[in-house]
Amino acid sequence: MSSWTLFAWQGIRLKVPADWEMGAADGDARSGHCRLDDAEYARLDIRWQLGRSSSTARSVAEAYIRKAKLNQRDVQLRRDVRLVSVPGMDTEFFLVKGERDSMHMAACCSTCGRVALLRAVYDPEEKFKPVLQEMFASWCDHPVEGRVPWAAYGFRFDMPEAWRLFDHAVRAGRLQFEFRARNRIAHIVRSSLADIWLKKKSLRDWIEADKIIGPGGLKTEYAEKEWLGHPALGWTSRERRSVRRWLLRGRLIRGLAWHCPEANSLVAVRWLGPDSAEQEAGDVVRAVQCHEGSEG
Repeated sequence: MSSWTLFAWQGIRLKVPADWEMGAADGDARSGHCRLDDAEYARLDIRWQLGRSSSTARSVAEAYIRKAKLNQRDVQLRRDVRLVSVPGMDTEFFLVKGERDSMHMAACCSTCGRVALLRAVYDPEEKFKPVLQEMFASWCDHPVEGRVPWAAYGFRFDMPEAWRLFDHAVRAGRLQFEFRARNRIAHIVRSSLADIWLKKKSLRDWIEADKIIGPGGLKTEYAEKEWLGHPALGWTSRERRSVRRWLLRGRLIRGLAWHCPEANSLVAVRWLGPDSAEQEAGDVVRAVQCHEGSEG
């Protein structure tokens, strides 16, 4: 396998073939599931949850085998496959041979206590062992130095551990993520086919038309900028005060949008929070990697 990419979601991460992309995701950091597909079929299924003190890779594997009734189906099951060592993990690999083969990794993390079950599917004639070894050896399931990486659909960023994914949306050519941490909210958006949009319209047209700018009707100040060598537009406004909290100032809104020619995309980050945490807005912007090798 000559081309790899990073996949990271809800604190889990591993290297995967570059033509695999996320086809489904649900749950949160405590318990969840995601699936990666290529152009032909589902390739990798990942499930995770918080483990118990008694959890081991073997108990995770046996629970899955019982639930999937692998011992009762017309397949060949081979336990305790020697495949690769994963640092910091208690693991068990088992192989299921059928119309398509699937290699499973049950993992129990000694650092965070998470347990996971990964299932990679491949055709029997594929020379897939090197892919499985490199992929599973890269598995990690917890933040590093207080940061949680996110990487999917060719887009990468990382967030402080305190921020939780509140919502995300994927539609043709557009990704949107909303994170929340106490009284702060961060939106991160990427839109594809920037060259088509910018033929007749501007960055400001984009953030206003796509409602990235924030709630309508607010007094907004704009400033032309440059970010990562790209043309950019910053903006500042302030959340309206509610009647109930009339004596308090509304939270600050700060945003930055830019055009990334390397990825042919438009990227925007909007942060909402108290004035005392304003520096955090810049930290979120700097965490976004709009194309391979770009870092703020």
